[in-house]
Amino acid sequence: MNNSNFLKSMSGILFTILALITASLLPLPSGVERTGWYALAIFLSAIVMWICETLPMAVTALTMIFILMPVTGVMNLSA
Repeated sequence: MNNSNFLKSMSGILFTILALITASLLPLPSGVERTGWYALAIFLSAIVMWICETLPMAVTALTMIFILMPVTGVMNLSA
């Protein structure tokens, strides 16, 4: 992997981390719950990771659904 691809991949991961930190620190707009704010951050992170090709699309989608959404409280896996 050359340096350009490595930086492109790492930018997707960095954006995901920054988006989640920003979502937790910013004040909520009126009418929006914290879980909705996290869902928006996860959605934007998935788009950026797909554009940057950080991970394959399927892996990115499954990571968002089965790791980030339960960790942030957006989704409950025990149904």
